Amino acid sequence: MAVAPAAHVRFSVSSVVSVAIDQTVVCPSMKVMLTGAGSGLGRRVSALLADRGIPAEATPAEHLAVAPDADAVVHLTAGDHDALAARETNALVGFPELLTAMSEAGVDHLVLLSSAMVYGAWPNNPVPLTEDSPVRPDSSFVFAQHLAQVEELADEWRRARPGRTDRKSVV
Repeated sequence: MAVAPAAHVRFSVSSVVSVAIDQTVVCPSMKVMLTGAGSGLGRRVSALLADRGIPAEATPAEHLAVAPDADAVVHLTAGDHDALAARETNALVGFPELLTAMSEAGVDHLVLLSSAMVYGAWPNNPVPLTEDSPVRPDSSFVFAQHLAQVEELADEWRRARPGRTDRKSVV
């Protein structure tokens, strides 16, 4: 099984694959589970991974299972507000179960689609806004609050087991 140094990365939609690969979260010798693969973004990410020789097993957003031979999970479902709203659900639904399934399967690498919305649009935010900035979503924007909670759960999951690392990237 290939080992990659990064376990949790936040990134912009426009660079989902390049950041994951450049930061060695996923590499050609790994098997990747891709959640939200049926979305437009999911199809693009799947194709880009395939172009780079990285096998990805696509799973629909509603099916957050983890294959026992997976090395990494690229979780796109949480960051797709429109798809979540269309299914009348939110970013938190199923995410704790996904983390549990990853732990049970021994998968230590997670790429999480997130958004700068978790930092809130506050006049006292630092410029530039970095991953070290405090997560302070606007209390009136429920999606941003849910996504911030997803990030908190991912951070707790990472810290729960030695060897899981946290390399974050804002693009």
